[in-house]
Amino acid sequence: MSTISLFLILMVFMLMNTAKKEPTSTSSAVLHIIWDWIVDYGKSFLGEYAEEAMPFLTTVFIFILTSNWIGDLFGTVFEALDIPFRTPTANISVTAGLAIGMLLWIHSWFIRHFGVKKYLKIYFAPMWWMFPLNILEHLTRVVSLSLRLYGNVSGEHLVVAILALLAPFALPVPMIALSLFTGFIQAYIFFTLGLVYLGAMIEEGGAHNE
Repeated sequence: MSTISLFLILMVFMLMNTAKKEPTSTSSAVLHIIWDWIVDYGKSFLGEYAEEAMPFLTTVFIFILTSNWIGDLFGTVFEALDIPFRTPTANISVTAGLAIGMLLWIHSWFIRHFGVKKYLKIYFAPMWWMFPLNILEHLTRVVSLSLRLYGNVSGEHLVVAILALLAPFALPVPMIALSLFTGFIQAYIFFTLGLVYLGAMIEEGGAHNE
């Protein structure tokens, strides 16, 4: 399933490149409008840096969303057929990898744009003795991101599976619809927290004041 998600991500990259160009057809105009909306949303957190940061963050969002939705749409069918199946985002290794990758990208993005001096300044603000607490704060973000996504997706799938066993003919369709909605919400939360964390680093590093 991760292969399917990665294939969809490649398609998203191609669509984003199309969306950034001047529209030459109706479909490219629609993509351009969607991309502008995504960038405008990012500007509320990142300001002028949204245009550059949004492609990566949007890619993470698409990966999580497709992983969740594929699990919601096909998970119950595979389980009914006794076919081994597990949604990628219901695996703690995957969510931990996503959280670590997200935060490594955020930190490297900041260093690349504003330098090591401003990066280190974040850990000694507002006072130098806050350094250990600031380090702990950034480390706990990995745990928070990974456990939140893993716990919510795993719990949702467990509830759907139990209800499908109790009422196999009455509940699947509305429960799948609910699962698709919550799958979107989980991807959106992860995506937005990435924006929040990067925006906070930019603000703490004083980059907005330049």
